[in-house]
Parts: sequence; structure tokens; C-alpha cells
Amino acid sequence: MHGDRAQPVVCVLGDGALMFAVQEFATAVEQGLDLTVVCYDNGGYAEIQQNEGDRGIPPIGVRLAQPDWAALVDAFGGRGWRVRTVEALAATIRDAVAARGVNLVHVPAGVFA
Repeated sequence: MHGDRAQPVVCVLGDGALMFAVQEFATAVEQGLDLTVVCYDNGGYAEIQQNEGDRGIPPIGVRLAQPDWAALVDAFGGRGWRVRTVEALAATIRDAVAARGVNLVHVPAGVFA
């Protein structure tokens, strides 16, 4: 949204879903939107992999080649944020939401291990 921010806009999705819409970062930047995307990265389509495993099917097409998500958003003209510890999660999301423009918070599943 342009101008004063009535409400922050936050999208939470997985890395597999984000791969379907990564080009929308270009649109959001071009339109001058204030948008924060929180990407939970489990390395691909974990739910589909689980379903394959439950049926005795070897994992096929579910482990994705991963970009450097924060750098990718930077390349589109937004700002990428990296969460490295679970303790930093809330503060990083707060900082990204408070920032203007298009922001992505990359949350690798490993931070919860």
C-alpha cells in the first residue's frame, strides 16, 4: 500500500509454495508495496514427501534446489532477512514488518531443531 500504513501486510508460506510465486516480488517492488513475506523453509514439498513415504513411494520431485532467499529478494529490490536462531525469530519478523517496502524473512526449519 502507498502512503500511511493502516495495517501491516504479512504473508506466511513455505519455500515450495514460494517457488510458485517468486516473480511476484518484482510486481510488489514495482508497485511500491509494503509487504512482508515469512518463508518457512523445509527444503521442498515436505507434505508431499510425507504422503509419498506413507504409500511406500520413494521421494520424487519433492526436494527443491534452493536459492539464497534473502539475496533473491534483494535482487528484486526488496530486503531479505535471515533468521539464524529461534530466539531471533520474533524480533526479526517485527523488524521486517516495521520496515517499508518488500521484505522477506527466511526461516530455515533447522532453527527449530
